Amino acid sequence: MNGYQQRHRRPSSLRGEQLAGEPVTWAAVPIPVFVWVDWADGNVEEVAAEATEWTRRAVHVRWKGGPRIGYEAWVWVGAVRRRPS
Repeated sequence: MNGYQQRHRRPSSLRGEQLAGEPVTWAAVPIPVFVWVDWADGNVEEVAAEATEWTRRAVHVRWKGGPRIGYEAWVWVGAVRRRPS
């Protein structure tokens, strides 16, 4: 994947109505996780990320795709697992 494609790649994220009504917990310190990401281009991959907030059913994660490329998405809790410290 070239730099242009990497910069313009977008992860799929849950929509607001899928998260509505759930109380949100914020992490005092981001938690290292692995997350399965569905990309808008149809690809799926597991990436190392940080969980920054969550509900009972979903987790907000962020990760780097390169030196100046950052991503974030809300995903279902089943797509996330903790990374060993």
